[in-house]
Amino acid sequence: MSSPTQDALTVPPSPHRPSIPTRAVTAPQLAAALEKEFKPDGTEKKKHTDFQTERYSSSSSSDKDDLDDLGPESTSESTSPSPSSNPPSRWLNPFHPSNLPTPAAWQTYFLQEVAGDTYLELQLLLMTLATGMLDSMTFTTYRVFASKQTGNTLFLALYAFRLPALPPNFEQNVGVSIGVFILGAAFFGHLGHISRQRRRVWLLTSNAFQALLMLSAAAIRYFVSRSPTGPGALAILSLLAFSASGQIANALNVAMPELNTTMVTGALIQLCTDRKIFALHNVKRNRRLAFFCAMLCGCFIGASIVRYRSPSAVLVVCAATKGAIFLSFFCNRGMVERRRVLEDGACKTEGAVTPVSRVLWGD
Repeated sequence: MSSPTQDALTVPPSPHRPSIPTRAVTAPQLAAALEKEFKPDGTEKKKHTDFQTERYSSSSSSDKDDLDDLGPESTSESTSPSPSSNPPSRWLNPFHPSNLPTPAAWQTYFLQEVAGDTYLELQLLLMTLATGMLDSMTFTTYRVFASKQTGNTLFLALYAFRLPALPPNFEQNVGVSIGVFILGAAFFGHLGHISRQRRRVWLLTSNAFQALLMLSAAAIRYFVSRSPTGPGALAILSLLAFSASGQIANALNVAMPELNTTMVTGALIQLCTDRKIFALHNVKRNRRLAFFCAMLCGCFIGASIVRYRSPSAVLVVCAATKGAIFLSFFCNRGMVERRRVLEDGACKTEGAVTPVSRVLWGD
């Protein structure tokens, strides 16, 4: 027979369930099982001990002070951060007012000059590609160049002496191309001097206008007149020559004379006479070589489109290329001017290349 102490600690069976005659769970066994369950990391026991120590060591006066601190001014809003203090991420909600650039940032973005880096070189090479496509179409269709006025000047002299260089009535195409090109060069050149040629706003406006001119020429060619001479042809050549003059005016004023987008002869002479032509690092040589390759590729692309599609398709491709160039100018890194005072008291203006994100959002 078991001792009275052990019988008193024995857990009696519940009246609602059958008892287990083989073995009864005692209180010491239950306590040992619970201790074994929570003992491996000691976290539960430590928390229980710390809680008891903190509970019984605090005085009643400190408890009262703690209760007084929980007044009506102490709310959940004072402890939890306000939603407006943590604005949403710019990429998750780009149109949130706190994520939009300020008007001053937009002004700096549009009025700053673009950096003369590799990205600008690629844009000029893309313009050169469009020039090659355009001239290959205008010469095969209208017997005149839209941008290379050297050839047009030669055609004009040949016609003046009645040499059989051009078919009848094509001399009007030559005269219109040269005259409108001169007007366009004066327009884009002087207007660019006023607004500064490398400013982003001028490059965006100029290239958008050039793309619209090319698209208008494509519409006239497709919907109005497909004749190589006559009023329709003169209107198309006027639009194309005006657009080409604006492109060349922009290219010659961005401090990259090696990429003029049109004149291959001078680039080849400068390339062949370069004393450092075999140097490992030669930026000017690389630009001239890339310029010649871009012009050659553009001529082949334009000739193939004329051969297998139509002249209107060439104009559409050129307009799309100019549209892509226009959009690409939104991503150019800008030059932020900084004035530095020299030792003699003079001021020197320097430019720091700055990404678009830093100009607009300060990143």
